[in-house]
Amino acid sequence: MAGGVPLPGRAAAAGGAGRARGRGAARVPAGARPRRRPAARDRPGGRRGRLGRAHRGRGGRAGPRAGPGPRPAARRLRLGRRARGVRHLPAGRRGQRSRAGALRRRGLRGAPPLPLPAPRRPRAGGAVSAVERFGAAVRAAPVDLTGACLLLAAAYDPALDDPAAQDAERTALADLAARVPASGAPERRLAAALGGHRTLPGDYGDLRTSLLPQVRRRGHGLPILLSVLWLDVAARSGVPAFGVGLRGHFVVGLGDPAGAHRLVDPASGGRPWRLRPGDAADVRAWEPVEVLERVLANVTAWASGRVDRTRALLTAVELRLQLPRHPLALRREHGRLLVATGDPVRGAQRLRDYAEAVAAVDPQGAERARREARSALAGLN
Repeated sequence: MAGGVPLPGRAAAAGGAGRARGRGAARVPAGARPRRRPAARDRPGGRRGRLGRAHRGRGGRAGPRAGPGPRPAARRLRLGRRARGVRHLPAGRRGQRSRAGALRRRGLRGAPPLPLPAPRRPRAGGAVSAVERFGAAVRAAPVDLTGACLLLAAAYDPALDDPAAQDAERTALADLAARVPASGAPERRLAAALGGHRTLPGDYGDLRTSLLPQVRRRGHGLPILLSVLWLDVAARSGVPAFGVGLRGHFVVGLGDPAGAHRLVDPASGGRPWRLRPGDAADVRAWEPVEVLERVLANVTAWASGRVDRTRALLTAVELRLQLPRHPLALRREHGRLLVATGDPVRGAQRLRDYAEAVAAVDPQGAERARREARSALAGLN
């Protein structure tokens, strides 16, 4: 019929029947309203039709899902989404993955995010910080190793950042020295008071084992801190002693560094130390600043690579910057840590200072430091 349109859906749904009618298919006038297309749930391929066929089972009417075979594409997609943990989200948010749901399905619990370190608070009344007092102690002549170690501990423990607390620690060390017998071999005299202090296997993963007051109270710590304790008690008892740094260990020498002496191992309660091949060349009296450098190197190694220890790493870097000698790259590290701990202004200034110091010898490194400084300040705008 001229001017007519085919009835939508009827020929496609009927399949072969529509083709059999051929030219005799129903026509409607052009101005007439076409019949409404059936809803998706009522069509043979719709959701209700698919589910109805699926629930009929093998004993029902033969059809596309009457027996085993591939699932329809739409159902495979839904099952795949459920297995991957995809939520049924609104149209604007489809495609986002539910990570928490996936973890619950696997029987796991996600770890909470690590909090960022809190910004440092300035000391009230313009008081000098423990880090600054540590710097004054290591620049004095001679260097008080015990006093510097107490200030190092005060930088990490606010309870020790007080003159009264520092005096109490010195009194406790004097009481420990009072237990040393008045006669006998030097190593036996010191072991009588300090022989119970040792190094335990778990001490290498604990910050407290690098803090002198904690080592004294708990009775165990790193070998270098036990050696500092032995050196202090030996000095108070009139026993000549000196620290010896070896490869991977630290011991104490009793006697004359340039003459007759014996090496003892404070980590094992003061047992005699037998030199390993190649250690004889390293036997010398270490200066207090060298001992402090090694203590801070241990703290730096403990705190590096852990977000939850960023504050401890920053304190270790600030203490190392107070030493008379330190690598120039430590200034760049200080700037980066300041930015990471919420002080971008100071961090950017430290990065610019480093760039000026190395511009003549490392122009590329200086430019990288300047870019880092600009990036740190960009977030403030």
